[in-house]
Amino acid sequence: MNLNLQTRHVWYPAVHTTTLIVRKQRRDSTRVIYEMLSVVSDGATKTQLIFKVNLSHQLAERYIQFLLNKGHIAKNQSPSGQIDYSITEKGYRLLRLLRDVERELDVPSIMIPA
Repeated sequence: MNLNLQTRHVWYPAVHTTTLIVRKQRRDSTRVIYEMLSVVSDGATKTQLIFKVNLSHQLAERYIQFLLNKGHIAKNQSPSGQIDYSITEKGYRLLRLLRDVERELDVPSIMIPA
């Protein structure tokens, strides 16, 4: 998680304080896809994706559908009816490419080191 830290000095009558403000930087769609592929590389349910990648249910649905349509992840259903997602060979290729781009740009990896 990238954090943008700032300090702000606030003056009140007879009290001076410094407040630390923490702002999360927004992730672009490429980062979200990278994180999702990293999580599903070990298999994951939709709930696990939502929590591990820190997405809303609505956004998770959109990204899952996108990755399914592109063939980067597969939807699996167990005999008990539980649905989980796994990464496909095409998804592994994309994940490797995204990791290579991170290394080339010298961007620290957040989720899974290669």
